Amino acid sequence: EEELTTFEGDLDTALKNGIKDEDCEKHEEKCILLEEADPNSLKEKCVKLREGCYELKREKVAEELLFRALGGDAKEDGKCKGKMNTVCPVLSRESDELMTFCLDPDGTCGELKTKLGEVCKPLETELNEKSSEKCHERLEKCHFYKEACGNTKCKEDKTKCEEKGFTYKAPESDFSPVKPKASLLRSIGLEDVYKNAEKHGIIIGKSGVDLPRKSGTKFLQDLLLVLSRDENDAGKKCGKALGKCDASKYLDHNLKELCNDGKKNDKCKELLDVNVKERCTKLKLNLYVKGLSTKFEKAEKSDLLSWGQLPTLFTKGECAELESECFYLENACKDNKIDEACQNARAACYKKGQDRMLNKFFQKELRGNLGLVRFYSDPEECKKSVVGNCTKLKEDSRYLSKCLYPKELCYALSNDIFLQSKELSSLLDDQRDFPLEKDCLELVEKCDELSSDSLLNLEKCITLKRRCEYFKVTEGFRKVFLKK
Repeated sequence: EEELTTFEGDLDTALKNGIKDEDCEKHEEKCILLEEADPNSLKEKCVKLREGCYELKREKVAEELLFRALGGDAKEDGKCKGKMNTVCPVLSRESDELMTFCLDPDGTCGELKTKLGEVCKPLETELNEKSSEKCHERLEKCHFYKEACGNTKCKEDKTKCEEKGFTYKAPESDFSPVKPKASLLRSIGLEDVYKNAEKHGIIIGKSGVDLPRKSGTKFLQDLLLVLSRDENDAGKKCGKALGKCDASKYLDHNLKELCNDGKKNDKCKELLDVNVKERCTKLKLNLYVKGLSTKFEKAEKSDLLSWGQLPTLFTKGECAELESECFYLENACKDNKIDEACQNARAACYKKGQDRMLNKFFQKELRGNLGLVRFYSDPEECKKSVVGNCTKLKEDSRYLSKCLYPKELCYALSNDIFLQSKELSSLLDDQRDFPLEKDCLELVEKCDELSSDSLLNLEKCITLKRRCEYFKVTEGFRKVFLKK
């Protein structure tokens, strides 16, 4: 009882003062273990803490991409805003956080300038440990941040790492006159940033791969919805959105055309009337079907779900799509009462990422024995293996809540193999016929990793490997041609 009271007080303090990294480290695990002990009092506070931690971590990923895209211009307000106008039409479509930052270039540039000291400080002292991993991490940071940071030890670190045989190859740095110019997203290493985030339990769906790329009327409607989100009166939403034209029209040529149109107010109302109600109804139903809303009736709000109640049986793309629809529609769907269900959706996507990160250890140990586990009523062998492996992890409190329920963990591991196979399937559909060198390395590795537990992508993986062999031959010819 006393521990619960103390913990509740700690949570109140963290929520009141604004959630920081240390609050997440200190309280998240405790929430998982204790929120069911006092659901009336702790559940809502734990949900708020988790949502704040998830938002904080996703914002850090978006900030890293902005720092990479802005380069040396991040340190000067005037240049920063000018560069934002150049990079944001592309970046704003990549995540909801990037869209938020791009809608407020003045505030974002000020915030980034403040955080620059935090980013630059590690680069001002020489790297002590010259391992492959540490050198790669430091040289990557130097490549993207040295222009924005003044007094760095990047030159010394580069020399010492190279002496040890460790180098860093920047994204798209192998210039070739027979290759097209690298896109902004490739040159800032967006995929690498997202993969690194996933290793830390934050899954961000990639536009055009995990979820459809937005364009045309759909993207324009979303922009108008987000620009008018702080106006609750439906009749005044267009006035609110169009009042922000000067600051936001650079994001999309369709928005620019609308802002310059003499009948912009009528056209805006037409866009917001067209199918927003249908989208709201569809979103509420989708949240209910996925187990993220406890109610499907329009006027009924969902209960908030604790960590243990949150479902995770959906792919990265499904997660990203639900989060994005919630981001754009939450304030427009007030009649549908989706606020709590959207909170559940964000928490479930956070849980999915955290589970996938922690499950890697068990999946590695059980490789080849997980494919059919989800069809067994009692996966005895898997449970024994999980319990045995849990004894190796007793020092790591993050695994405690999982190790308490070995049967559920076995089913979760098997389900995640199935979901990873589905995600790989969509990646292979996108890349297998014309793979790049990077795709050959990463997707072939993923094919091999999952093949012992899933045959879903057998044919696609064979095609990929064949195409990669062909790619090696053509690359050889290209190099010979360039030499000549």
